Amino acid sequence: MHPVSIAFIALLLLPASGVAADRTDARTGQDATWSAPPPPAPPAAPAPPGFPAPPAPPAPPAPPPLPEVPDAAHTACTGKANGSTLTFTPGPGETMRGRCQRIDGRMVFQLRSYQSNRSER
Repeated sequence: MHPVSIAFIALLLLPASGVAADRTDARTGQDATWSAPPPPAPPAAPAPPGFPAPPAPPAPPAPPPLPEVPDAAHTACTGKANGSTLTFTPGPGETMRGRCQRIDGRMVFQLRSYQSNRSER
């Protein structure tokens, strides 16, 4: 084979590294291998409205009025020591608990708790 033929074949087999290929976009005139940066992200969605605060709980009902202390409860305190406890039952299903205290020289029943288990009809 002729040396010129070998050189020609060698040139055909070599990559065209030194030759700049035409990679320009005909529309824009920019290099076709260049790519634009991605578009910016869309803005975040607005936050959903918050839940309204729950309503305040209703005020508890007023406690029922305490009954008057019967004279028999004061009489039961007679002869007891000052500060002693007494449980008095004025009627069926009712219980009064309290202390006997000396007030104005006499022992009186001081009501601390009242419990009624009777049904109203």
